[in-house]
Amino acid sequence: MADFPSSSSPVIRDIIAERVSRRSLLKGSLASGALIAGGSFVGSLFAGETHAAAALSTLGFPELKRVYDKTHAAAEGYETTIVARWGDPLVAGLPDFDGNKVSADEQDKRFGYNCDYIAFLPLPKGSVNSDHGLLCVNNEYISPNVMFPGMTEDNAGKTMNKEQVDLGLAAMGHSIVEIMLKDGKWQTVEDSPLNRRITANTEMTVSGPVAGHALLKTSADATGTKVLGTSYNCSGGFTPWGTVLTCEEGVSDLFGGDPKKAPTADILERYGFDGSDIYGRGRFHDRFNIDKEPNEPNRFDWVVEIDPYDPKSKPVKRTALGRMSHEASTVVLNKDGRVVV
Repeated sequence: MADFPSSSSPVIRDIIAERVSRRSLLKGSLASGALIAGGSFVGSLFAGETHAAAALSTLGFPELKRVYDKTHAAAEGYETTIVARWGDPLVAGLPDFDGNKVSADEQDKRFGYNCDYIAFLPLPKGSVNSDHGLLCVNNEYISPNVMFPGMTEDNAGKTMNKEQVDLGLAAMGHSIVEIMLKDGKWQTVEDSPLNRRITANTEMTVSGPVAGHALLKTSADATGTKVLGTSYNCSGGFTPWGTVLTCEEGVSDLFGGDPKKAPTADILERYGFDGSDIYGRGRFHDRFNIDKEPNEPNRFDWVVEIDPYDPKSKPVKRTALGRMSHEASTVVLNKDGRVVV
């Protein structure tokens, strides 16, 4: 695998020379996508603190019993607050959310589905503010059996109509929403210009050693440098220069067609492609049909860098970090000054 870009590369553009260590992400608590109002929530790489101090936990509540029930448990003395959930508006003026009627176009303006990685980046940029910032959340996958009445996990790929498939494309990816702590409660800033969705349809650029490679070229992109969307965004990380790394964790079951007939059948087999197409994408969109676009799968399973502070910026797939089912990307500034992912 090629080396990570040098300090002269645009990806390192905002890094400061002084040592940057990872601050404690939790001064308070975070659970199941809900912020705990009992303390402040800090996630910043902009403050120089020792690794020893960063490793200390401020959480001192008794451990909860490990049981399954219908309640959202919180430790004694703490409470949970829902900050953002599927369908919450990211722009002003949207109608009340109805999960049975939401369209794909409207979903582009609403918080995404099933959350995984969460990052908090303080506002203003470069500060260590812990009560105002951007919440950056991966929307890893959808649950058609929950979203659509009468649907099951087993039949979704074959029975979802185009409107439902397109809604799924819009509900996955990444959500960025401005949040503030007011009167001890976290709330979103609904009309923030920084709020946005990054979906399976968002245009992205390809950077690194694979950019322009023949195996990335398709009928829609003869250059092999532009990709539509990201999916299966599992965990991630954030960088010393204020961007988020969201990791694609395998897209092998999002494609239809027969991978055994593809020119790159051996590669597709190695990555587990079987044409299962569990969300029905290949039935309505040629780019998710291996028979029609055999190179499209190669444009996924990368680490994607997002600049949440610039809503006009395009996400970048950083191919120097390798292609695989990524679980996460943790970034540190090494003692010798090198950035290590």
